[in-house]
Amino acid sequence: MKQRLSLMTERRGCSQTENLLAVLQYHVDHLQTLNHQLSQKIIYLLEFYQQIHQQNTQLKENVSSLQVALSDLLAPSGSAEQPHLIPNDFLAEPLTRPVASSRT
Repeated sequence: MKQRLSLMTERRGCSQTENLLAVLQYHVDHLQTLNHQLSQKIIYLLEFYQQIHQQNTQLKENVSSLQVALSDLLAPSGSAEQPHLIPNDFLAEPLTRPVASSRT
């Protein structure tokens, strides 16, 4: 009788150990999957950050070029008789023409 109880207890212990190992293996697999997903997200974010950084650098270069062009346009010209030109010849004549009045 004691031997029978001992065998039953031993089988129950083995079964519980196997169940515990199966649960632990499930958790390991789940954590590995999450780790892989997070790694992929980090890679994506790093690539996205790099693109934004490149775009930011390009925009800074564009701003710098526009600032130089604007300062060239707004700089006083060599001759006072020459009209000050705005891009696309918006104001190609000297600023001596009369301004239209808004009153009628």
